[in-house]
Amino acid sequence: MEAFRLTKKADADLAGLYRYGIKNFGTERADLYFNSLYARLREIGNDPIRFPITEYRKGYRRSVHAPHTIYYRIIDPDMVEIVRILRGQDPRQSF
Repeated sequence: MEAFRLTKKADADLAGLYRYGIKNFGTERADLYFNSLYARLREIGNDPIRFPITEYRKGYRRSVHAPHTIYYRIIDPDMVEIVRILRGQDPRQSF
């Protein structure tokens, strides 16, 4: 399948963590991490039931990738919505 879309918040999360990576680790390392994170988003799109259901919100799943947790939900058999990409934030207050 590999079909996913980002919510506005998830898109902002992704952009923010990339900017943070450039500022704190340099472009090369930021690119490497961004690419690995994007690969995980494709994995989620390919096999969304592979990752566990989260207790924070009904119908949501999560995938941990390094220090970040990706929260998503399955919209239909052909689409996954990436809701947030968080690092350490309380997900109950972040959706």
